[in-house]
Amino acid sequence: MVILDISRELQSCPLAPGCPPPRLERVSDMGDGAEYNYTCIHASLHTATHCDAPLHFVQDGKDITGAALAHFAGPCLVITVRPDSLLLPEDFGAVPAGVRRLLIHGGGNSHLSREAADALADRGLITVGTDAFSVGAPSNDTEVHRALLSRGMAVIENLDLEHVEDGAYFLSAAPCKFGGAEAAFCRAVLFTGIHMEEV
Repeated sequence: MVILDISRELQSCPLAPGCPPPRLERVSDMGDGAEYNYTCIHASLHTATHCDAPLHFVQDGKDITGAALAHFAGPCLVITVRPDSLLLPEDFGAVPAGVRRLLIHGGGNSHLSREAADALADRGLITVGTDAFSVGAPSNDTEVHRALLSRGMAVIENLDLEHVEDGAYFLSAAPCKFGGAEAAFCRAVLFTGIHMEEV
């Protein structure tokens, strides 16, 4: 079994536009004579690799604690798409029927069109992940998020898929459990060569 880390490191990851830089505050430091190290974090929940809940764009939608864990763990497919593109339904024509979790490798700069978002939802997907800051482009971010999140789909953003080959994997990307939050950090990993007796 091989484990591939597809998460971005919180403090060194490039920031999405408008996202404040994360900051760690060491409130107890053994280097200063304390008995233990103790750190607080100040960061947007949309920093680095994270999961979006319906509440992000859906009024009265479920928060991250209400998101189905099955959306973030299970078989998935990684595909490479046209870089620097607004993706259309035909860009996903080769995705086999029955795929439920799809991770999109677009060089960090490809986004879903509203039509592609609707098409993926219509196919029965429960999860869409991307290596871009957002599943939507600046021009359509709200409508793409709403198209996915209003139908109960999970969204995982800012994945690191640079060294991942296209193909089938087992995904684990459960979000941190923050009550009332519209998003949460996650440690996303892919398993390959996994056997069910190891699960």
